[in-house]
Formats: sequence, C-alpha cells, structure tokens
Amino acid sequence: MCGRRSCLRPICGAGRRAGRSGRQQILGAESPPRLWAIVDEAALVRPVGGPEAMRGQLEHLISVGRKHDNAHVQVLPFSAGAHAGLAGRFVLLEFPEDPGVVHVESAADGLYLETPQDLQRYQLLYDHVHASALSVRDSRGYPKNRVSAL
Repeated sequence: MCGRRSCLRPICGAGRRAGRSGRQQILGAESPPRLWAIVDEAALVRPVGGPEAMRGQLEHLISVGRKHDNAHVQVLPFSAGAHAGLAGRFVLLEFPEDPGVVHVESAADGLYLETPQDLQRYQLLYDHVHASALSVRDSRGYPKNRVSAL
C-alpha cells in the first residue's frame, strides 16, 4: 500500500490497535487531514482472519469512502501487472508549513526520510502507482463486489 496524507499534527498511539483506532477517528475530526490511499488488490482478496473478518474490513473501507470527503481509496488491480509500488509500502506525509516526510514501512520497522531527494523520488513513485490504480469512482465498487463474493 502507498498513500498520501496531509497532516495537521503528528499521528502517534500506544500500541498498534490504539494507534489504528486513533487514526480512524482522526478522519472524522473537526479539521481532518486528507488521506489518499492506494491499496493493492492482493490485500483485498488474500484471506486473513476468515470470511467474517474480511467482510468487516471491506465494509469498513466502504464506510470510510461514504462518510469522509477527505478520504479517498483507490485499488491497484492485478491487471496493472508489475508496478512501481512492488518494492514496498510507504506514506508521504505532507504538512502545511513543512516540506514533508516519507515513512517507509517494512515487516520489522519503519524509516522516516526527509531529504528533498527522497521526497522527490517517492513523489514520483507515488505518481506512477497512482496512474496504475483504478479511479476513485471505480475503486468504490470494488469492496462491495468482494463482500458479495464472500
């Protein structure tokens, strides 16, 4: 997955679950950040946790798209073939008065990159992945179709 977030303040939390829950609530805040996420189709079809867990995750994606004008999710379909995002997950964090930062994720930890060269390189990478993804409109129907298939 790769994404882009326009942040008003740093996002942190105690533990993964608390952090995830806190991030979900931030989308509905009074002055919410903008979130633009691109999710590989493999993440939406790989069975993790059984059909009920998968259904819950997909329904959450549908709900986020419906409830929050500041959150956009795009699906990167299998039909895109090999794409620029295969190297790994990253998030571009943009701040109103800062140049931004890139958070690169791995299985063990994460790394923050702040140099102008890193930001430019990951912006280009994001642009390529974004160009390969389904439109926001077409992506909205994808989770609904997957829920029906479960």
